[in-house]
Amino acid sequence: TGSAFHSCANFSLFDTYSFVPKGPFEMRRPLPTQKGVTTEDDILHSLPTVINTGLSAALMFSASQYSPDEIYLGGYPTMWYTGKKEKDCVTAFHLSLAVINADIIERNKKLEIPYKLLMPQ
Repeated sequence: TGSAFHSCANFSLFDTYSFVPKGPFEMRRPLPTQKGVTTEDDILHSLPTVINTGLSAALMFSASQYSPDEIYLGGYPTMWYTGKKEKDCVTAFHLSLAVINADIIERNKKLEIPYKLLMPQ
């Protein structure tokens, strides 16, 4: 689960926070505590500066990129597993990933925006 959790949290950063209002850590004023009293001026003065927006977007983009030597879930170098039991476990794991992948593909057919973040393929 560590690998999947890391992928989910890390590789979605840019998608989530490239739209500045979704990143409250960049806001320059505290969030409102009462409904209905926030004005347009309050919102405009809460938004981060252009420079901070650019830096934040660049950081999120950089953090959400895959490494060129990334080893994906189930993509182990074959030299790591030489015994029959180990190879059988890896094969069973790959079959499980294929089933999960097929389930996601099937669910995506019903979605306007397909889910691709943790696709095993």
